[in-house]
Order: sequence, then C-alpha cells, then structure tokens
Amino acid sequence: MSSLRRLGYLAITAALMGCPQIASADQIETFQLAEKLGALLAAEKPCGFTFDQGAVSAWVDANVHADDMDFTEALNMIVSNRDGKVDEMSPAQRVVFCRQTERVARALHFIK
Repeated sequence: MSSLRRLGYLAITAALMGCPQIASADQIETFQLAEKLGALLAAEKPCGFTFDQGAVSAWVDANVHADDMDFTEALNMIVSNRDGKVDEMSPAQRVVFCRQTERVARALHFIK
C-alpha cells in the first residue's frame, strides 16, 4: 500500500475512533462494519479459505445500509491495509489468526 493511502487510512481511523464528535454515528457504524468484514475478507486467500459469495452478499444486505456510499471505500482501505500482514505473522500467531477467522466465517456461513 502506498504511504499516501496508509496516511489516509490512519487519518480516517483517528477521526472515526479518536474524535467521535467529528464523525457521525452512521460514519462510525460504516467504519466498524467495514473493519469487521474487511478483516475476514483479507484472511480468505492467505488462510486458504473460499468464501461463499452468496453468504457474503447476504451479510452485506443484512448489515450495510443500501444508501451507504462510504462502506466500499472503507472496506477497500481495511483490506488493503491488512494485505500481506498474515505472511508477517509467526507460525503460532498465524494458526490462531486463521483458526479464529475460520470459526467466525463458519458462524456467519461464509464457509460451509
């Protein structure tokens, strides 16, 4: 990820998490949902998962407001920021990360 994009991500994170009076409740909710889904999606390839695209779509339909134009940009920043992080983990940390991610993905029916 470019340093400019990372700086943008950090600025959004600081604004949304550190200064809630600057961000609306909808913006905070958008970022939190994007962060949670982004963490799962970023783990799909490095952990060797194949997510059910229909289940992922259903989760978005159930959890993200249809008129939320900020969600996809926030999601893309989260996924981009996490890209490659699993490869930097110790073997034990990677096992725990992938195992818990798998458990969450199964509970959400992303993995059958």
